[in-house]
Amino acid sequence: MAGKPDCIFCKIVRAELPAARVFESETLMAFLDVNPVVPGHLLLITKDHYVSLLEASDSAAGELGTVLPRLARAVCQGVDAPALNVVANTGREAGQVVDHLHIHFIPRYGGDRLFGNWPHRAYGLGEQESIRRRIEVALAAPST
Repeated sequence: MAGKPDCIFCKIVRAELPAARVFESETLMAFLDVNPVVPGHLLLITKDHYVSLLEASDSAAGELGTVLPRLARAVCQGVDAPALNVVANTGREAGQVVDHLHIHFIPRYGGDRLFGNWPHRAYGLGEQESIRRRIEVALAAPST
């Protein structure tokens, strides 16, 4: 698990940088974000270096999925939050800043106004079915 030499999260995995670790397994690690949106903001990372969820193996993504509920409950209980966002920014256009797969657990409170409402729009004529088909074809393709 050498990772990338210049990746900040790989350095945390190798214990070259400190982190407030709350969970660790053979393949995953969770720690408090050093610059949290709110107290209790947690990051879950893979110990192996993947740039994003798009690059991760199915098994690595599955391992992430197995701890999501447990960590979500722990974060909410730990900071007495009634809710939270679980977010994986995937790519620069989605707000990913560190090029290492990570999932944010952000505690939420009524009226915190952290995130506005996402804009919604209706599909154009035939657009929904066209997109559904394209995604279905992509799902049928062999995984890389």
